Amino acid sequence: MDPSQELDKLIRLLATASELEARRFEQLLGVSFKPTTENRWWRFFSAEVDDGLFSHAELRLHQDGDRALLHLSTPRLPAPTDAQLQLERLGEPASVEVNPDLPPEGVLTYVFCLETLQVSLQFTRRARELQALILQWAA
Repeated sequence: MDPSQELDKLIRLLATASELEARRFEQLLGVSFKPTTENRWWRFFSAEVDDGLFSHAELRLHQDGDRALLHLSTPRLPAPTDAQLQLERLGEPASVEVNPDLPPEGVLTYVFCLETLQVSLQFTRRARELQALILQWAA
């Protein structure tokens, strides 16, 4: 499967997460999340991903159960570029953010809003290689 189709399939699959619980994300990703830390607002989990575009997942679940953030990172090499991923399939970005201070060359983030799900894709600023996929579910 080409990277664009793989990314599209992954986002559509994760968008079905109606239960914001670690076990649901484990089922969707085929991983085993391990609790890493907790505070009065959030519970944090981490997992290694065996296949697909990404090799690491971090999950944050709000203590109230109404919000979640999933951060998929460390893309498998070679990392696809923004052009290869055909981002127009996600629609118009709600915003495009640049942070030149993140190593090695800064980060370019495209933010998309898909109903109640915010999808952010981070790329290296110059080479435009995929670095992370961040999904946020809000109340």
